[in-house]
Amino acid sequence: MSSTKYILSNSNKNHKLYYRPSEYLQKIEPFLFWISKNLAAEIQQTYIYLSPRFFADEKTRFKKEGMEQLQFADGLVKEFLVYRGFTSTLQAFEKDLATDIVGKGFQVDDIMNLIFGVYVPQYEAAKLIDLLIFFSTFTNSDQKWIDIAAKLQQSVLRYYVVYCLKHEKRDAVLELFEYHGKGLARTDPSWCNWFSLPYLPNPHLDSRFNDFFSDEWFQTLYISLRTFLRIMLTGPHILNQ
Repeated sequence: MSSTKYILSNSNKNHKLYYRPSEYLQKIEPFLFWISKNLAAEIQQTYIYLSPRFFADEKTRFKKEGMEQLQFADGLVKEFLVYRGFTSTLQAFEKDLATDIVGKGFQVDDIMNLIFGVYVPQYEAAKLIDLLIFFSTFTNSDQKWIDIAAKLQQSVLRYYVVYCLKHEKRDAVLELFEYHGKGLARTDPSWCNWFSLPYLPNPHLDSRFNDFFSDEWFQTLYISLRTFLRIMLTGPHILNQ
């Protein structure tokens, strides 16, 4: 690996920081937007000095602002629960808050576990669909991301169907199609082919569906969904609506 180092300095020649390229990118990336907004004039200089104290101060500021937003949102949730009289839910919410000492916010892995570790194996199709629709409301307005979200939503539901059939839960598939089949077909006409799947003796051997029964397809779906959630759903989106 190259030992090339970047030198960051200002007019004070007594202060210099030396970073290898990977170290420099790791430190500078979270603050590029800050630089572009507040140091436009400084960027025109040959070097920009970013002290260790600068990084520490900015991280502290970002953490403080994020905590303030989370606390404000928590307050709104409590107010709503009190207003609706959901006292048992309020108690459960306050219990969860008591263990959330760092204000960690959105946790992608927890959501992935909820989908693939709870809703799918427990055959809770209605809750799964509600969750997917809920996430779609926070998707970037860019049409590209909207299309990706729709495709991932359809893929998760197809995995649900495959999972049910693999575990001989044909009734769960029929229930999904009975209550949500028309909506699925309107969203994606290719679902019409899937309506015959519960009646096939060996659906995993059918050339139209065998790819969906493979471990490779599931791994691709899992990684794609996890990446999508990390990109699109980090941060207090409710407060930005």
